[in-house]
Amino acid sequence: MWETALDQLNALHRQNNGRLVSPSYGMIDSQSVKTEYASEERGIDGGKKVKGHKRHSVVDILGNLLHASVHAANCSDTVAGGPVMARAAEKHPSIEAFPGDAG
Repeated sequence: MWETALDQLNALHRQNNGRLVSPSYGMIDSQSVKTEYASEERGIDGGKKVKGHKRHSVVDILGNLLHASVHAANCSDTVAGGPVMARAAEKHPSIEAFPGDAG
C-alpha cells in the first residue's frame, strides 16, 4: 500500500513539474547508518568505520524516491547496488541510465 501511494505521489509531483510520469534517469547512492541493537543484518562498513546498516536509494532527477533497500553495512556498494538498480528498473522500465559515485 505504501509503495503504491509513493508511486502515485511521485507521478503527481513529476507532472506538476512538467516531466513525464515515468522517469528516464535514476541516481543511486548509499548511506551507512549506525545502529545500537544487534541484528542479523548488521555489519561494519570499513571505509566509513560505521557499525550498523547501509541503505541504498534510487531517486529520479527531481529527488523522488524510486526504490530503497537496507543491508548490513559490510555489504559493498558494487555487490548490493546491482539488485537495487535492477528492482528500480523493473518497477520503472523507462529508466535508461543510472549514475553513481566511485563505489
